[in-house]
Amino acid sequence: MDRTTFSTRAVARSGRALATIAATAAATTCLASPAQAQPQAPDLPSVNSGWSAATVLAKGAPAWQGQDLYLVGPDGEKHDMGRVGRTEQVQGMSTDGRFVATTKTIDTESQTARITLRDLQSGTVRTTDLPEVSSVTFVDGAGSQLAVERGYDETQVETYDRDLDLVAVLRGPGHGHTQGLATDQAGESIGMLTNDRLHLVDPATGRTQRTISPPKGYGECSLDRFLGDGHGGSGDAVITCTPTSGSGVAQVFAVPTESGSAARRLTKGTPPAGFGWDNAWPTASTVGDVATERLECGAEDVHELTGTGTKDVNTGFPTGQFRTLDVVGTDVIGLGGIADCGADATALTSHDVSTGENTTLLSGGYVRSAVVMPYAR
Repeated sequence: MDRTTFSTRAVARSGRALATIAATAAATTCLASPAQAQPQAPDLPSVNSGWSAATVLAKGAPAWQGQDLYLVGPDGEKHDMGRVGRTEQVQGMSTDGRFVATTKTIDTESQTARITLRDLQSGTVRTTDLPEVSSVTFVDGAGSQLAVERGYDETQVETYDRDLDLVAVLRGPGHGHTQGLATDQAGESIGMLTNDRLHLVDPATGRTQRTISPPKGYGECSLDRFLGDGHGGSGDAVITCTPTSGSGVAQVFAVPTESGSAARRLTKGTPPAGFGWDNAWPTASTVGDVATERLECGAEDVHELTGTGTKDVNTGFPTGQFRTLDVVGTDVIGLGGIADCGADATALTSHDVSTGENTTLLSGGYVRSAVVMPYAR
């Protein structure tokens, strides 16, 4: 999943009304067609789980120079996929690495974002401008559609095809605020957490497939993702919730989406700094699970969960200078070198919790955004 980043976490609220669907459709444009594409697109690498799409701005780059877009393997294999805009942020990539979605803010007052879908194989670039965008993600691993969450106090969720034409409105205004949006590799469900209830929605029809209440004794939840493949091989939804009464800190739960089984708590107790757990990932059976504690300015302290408590994960960066993006298998992948609030990272790195080894995946500039593809092809 930067300082203007769109994420599945709650963002700053606004009282502005949402644009109408007609205005949404009218805003859709194709700024480049296949005929206008670059003469020859770079060759696509053979990607799999653990690969990342990341943008890097060279140190000392002049104001007119954009960022370089890379596809990066979990062992540090790098493929330069061309130049993108200076302020574009990567939001998603398909499981084959062919499609990459980015956003950039083009009007701060209305929080209008330019959403760009790049076909790295053909070189085609499609864009659309939409107001009050809070998250963008692919509906499925193939990148066949985009799910876009818009609005703040009242949110709506829409899907767009690869031409960035509006397909469907899955949740319109008047249904409350959506505290997170998650999709699965198969594209069979979109998870929306509204008023602390998890709604599983059919991305084709918008029909609610199932509604799940938060774990007993907890509320004020946010939706992180679905487990699956590199995330542990199940369809559980991962949510973070705070206690509804008494003392205690936020805990992370895996909530079954296909049965009535009770939620499993992935974290317990109070993390070392006392700020509450933020996210958690199962790893291999011989290695403890991994959890993060949210610190100031979006940084996260990473810990390995053991039978007796917690063990610090040495990412090679001091506390507060590393932000976990994802955990795939036993690899903790994230952005490091974030020295101050609002500063860009200087490296994309991976820490193997089974060996304790750190690998620099991408450096040599400012790594301004990155996403990790967790699904195996």
